[in-house]
Amino acid sequence: MYWAVDIEWHSGYRDSKNPTDTWISNTHSLYYWLQNFFFNKARMNLGKSCFLNGTGMMISREFIEQNGYNVKTITEDIELTVQCAINKERIAFAEEAITYDEQPLRFGESYKQRKRWSKGMLDCLKIYKKDLKSGIFRRFELLDASILILSPIMQIVGTLFYITYIILGICEKININYSSKLVFILVSYLMMIMVSSAVTKLANKKVKENLKGIIFLPLFIFSWIPINFEAVMKKQLNWESIEHSRIISIETAMEKRELRTLRKTTNKGLLKIS
Repeated sequence: MYWAVDIEWHSGYRDSKNPTDTWISNTHSLYYWLQNFFFNKARMNLGKSCFLNGTGMMISREFIEQNGYNVKTITEDIELTVQCAINKERIAFAEEAITYDEQPLRFGESYKQRKRWSKGMLDCLKIYKKDLKSGIFRRFELLDASILILSPIMQIVGTLFYITYIILGICEKININYSSKLVFILVSYLMMIMVSSAVTKLANKKVKENLKGIIFLPLFIFSWIPINFEAVMKKQLNWESIEHSRIISIETAMEKRELRTLRKTTNKGLLKIS
């Protein structure tokens, strides 16, 4: 069974049907694999509520019939996650319910898509900040949801702080040890490479085939800085479609996944093939 019978909200396992097409599709895929394990599986293992993910989420029909589908922003999954936190509705992770999502191929499409996500988070902050603030230090789910929708603001504040720090150093107002900062950046990058490689393996993917995503993930993360600045400046953002042109059958996607799982199991010595 893919879902928990006593929970009305589920988030599925988000996989990708075109992870290796371009570095953009690869970083998007890796981003979702990281979400699967750190956003959802980790929370499930701790007995906490997970996050809904637009592609592959499930809501019980009974809940919709009784409560409706009340969303006001352009990021329904994020908004519904916040609503669940406020209303004490638990979200479960259905790891075996796999969806094969198509990732954007070009940076422009990725930028447009992620700008919508950031704007949706900021809109959720405006709408639900009072409900979240009332119990943010009493319930983990409220704190968790607050951090989620505050992430664009947190990145902007962190960026402005770092720029100010560098300017003060250039003006010799403060002393900066540039060598230690460089070492810190290098170590942080290597740590991200290691974590990304480990998650790629956990997702039953080959590290070699996904090197573009692993190497360029930091660039993908840093490119969110101008996205978040633009999202803050825009009063309103209309939903724009993202081009989907990659044709891969569900059978092909499933065969690739099953073959990787079979190879992984065989390599561990748990299965012998004559």
